[in-house]
Amino acid sequence: MDARDSRYVSKIILFVDNKVLFLVSNTPNFKGNLDLPGGHIHRGEDLIEGLKREVLEETGLDIKNPIRITQKEDITFYCSKLDKKDLKNIKLSFEHSDYETLTIQEVEKSPHPITPMFLEVVKEAKELKDKGKIKFINILPIIIIFSSLLMLVKGLYN
Repeated sequence: MDARDSRYVSKIILFVDNKVLFLVSNTPNFKGNLDLPGGHIHRGEDLIEGLKREVLEETGLDIKNPIRITQKEDITFYCSKLDKKDLKNIKLSFEHSDYETLTIQEVEKSPHPITPMFLEVVKEAKELKDKGKIKFINILPIIIIFSSLLMLVKGLYN
């Protein structure tokens, strides 16, 4: 734990099609366990900014539009979507030795243990996703349309 770290943690469930990205921990107390990307938030840091920083440090991935799922104890859980092609861009930090994309059934049969709370939240997020209560949208087209409209309006009044 870094001296800048608070007790608060943000973790993310990254859906890759019908699977979830898990990291294999390399830290002494959890070596070999399945882990979710994320970690300790620095003091004074926003939860989402800290989550993005942690995911970038641990995987090299720049996550977009995380959706808050729940909070358990001092851990806030988010989810987002990851394209399968982005898996080739993963660059693991020293904290993790490998990564796997797994279904819930594969996690339950995995030789790697998982913290029960993490498995519970992954199941909850998957259920919300499957019921359509979580929608992953690409906001880039919206930004492009808005920018175009803004330029058009500015042009009309100049």
